[in-house]
Amino acid sequence: MPKVTTHPSVHRPTVGGEPPVTKIEPKRTGSAARKAPAEKAPAQPAVPHLRDFAESHTRSGLKPQQGALVEGKPGRGVLSRVDTLTFAKVPIDKNGRIAPVVFDLPKDAISFTVVVRGKENASWLIDRVKGPDGKAIVDGGKNMSTIVDHALDSPNRSAIGLCPGVAVLLAPDNPSIKVKPGQWQIGACSGDDQGKPATGTADVQILIKRATRQPKRGRIDLNFYLTGTHRWTAKNVAGNKDFRALLARTKALLKGAGIEVGAVRFADAPGATRTIDLDSHGKHSAGALFKTTDKPGLNVFFVDAVTLAGIGGRGPVGFGGGIPGAPVPGTPASGIALSIDGNPDLPGNWGTCLAHEIGHYLGLSHTVESDGSMQDQLPDTDPRPYAAGNLMYPVQEGSAVTFSRQQADVMLRHPMVDIIE
Repeated sequence: MPKVTTHPSVHRPTVGGEPPVTKIEPKRTGSAARKAPAEKAPAQPAVPHLRDFAESHTRSGLKPQQGALVEGKPGRGVLSRVDTLTFAKVPIDKNGRIAPVVFDLPKDAISFTVVVRGKENASWLIDRVKGPDGKAIVDGGKNMSTIVDHALDSPNRSAIGLCPGVAVLLAPDNPSIKVKPGQWQIGACSGDDQGKPATGTADVQILIKRATRQPKRGRIDLNFYLTGTHRWTAKNVAGNKDFRALLARTKALLKGAGIEVGAVRFADAPGATRTIDLDSHGKHSAGALFKTTDKPGLNVFFVDAVTLAGIGGRGPVGFGGGIPGAPVPGTPASGIALSIDGNPDLPGNWGTCLAHEIGHYLGLSHTVESDGSMQDQLPDTDPRPYAAGNLMYPVQEGSAVTFSRQQADVMLRHPMVDIIE
């Protein structure tokens, strides 16, 4: 099998500024969150109790911000549920930082996922996550020249959004992180390629995955969008031998991680671009394509090619909206693009590439970059460059690839995966 590079290097713009001290706090009943007057932040601020926080905000007389809770309803045979907290129009300060969002995590939570959406002329980064013990599992620091690297190197990795306008974080993303019940605090910042911050407001969603036991097996639904590449349509693709080989390979690899493929849906997308350019912010961008999604489940677009116009070359075979990808449709991080006609490999190998991109979408980094520059945070993966056998190595050279047990544990905690055992 020819070597397939699955991801390009990611440009890291400068983001953010000094954090504001205004806090947004939802009550789990969906009642209002309130804004406190600005004051100088202490070096190590203590996170107040929710009741004290609400009382102090009530005394301030400021108009409350709304935070709404929607409780999830698990389907038949599903052992997990996902509750969603939504914070609309969270204020952004002059440095491009959102007011910190505070929420309460229940005892049966096995993970939480944060989605921040702001203006799409800027990149976004979730750079602060503090637990009920006051310890940060994500801390980008205050030095704006190193904030992206520090967030990426935090105990729970946080990566800048691959598509402008959105950032997503999954916790925990490795076995050293424990999501303890109690009050958590989230911060995020923004900036464009010149370091200019976003303005206005941002929307924040927190999806809390709850289960009474640690997950062993899960199920995920897939939505395939047909743009016309490979002459595939919603009517003919299910019977196409190349697609069947792709899907069979993808299913086999995910099954090795304890994840079954549930519903498989098809939809024509005739107006969608068939060439994704990773240097574009217009109609040929991945984000513009992924924003067209409107169904629950993981969205996959088949395209002719993924390119890097900025360097005049061909890009990766596959590209996902983020690490992790958004657990909700309609955002610039809500999908995967897979190059078919631009990929000379056998259809079964397309399935290997798709399973690799699904691994990214569900929260997995590369085991190690090809040059050894960065490793994942999982003890049971091989950190050596060119170590064969793991599906999340960036270059695949054979068919004998698998996910590790700890990689499977991370993927099972993504909100899109229903727990069935």
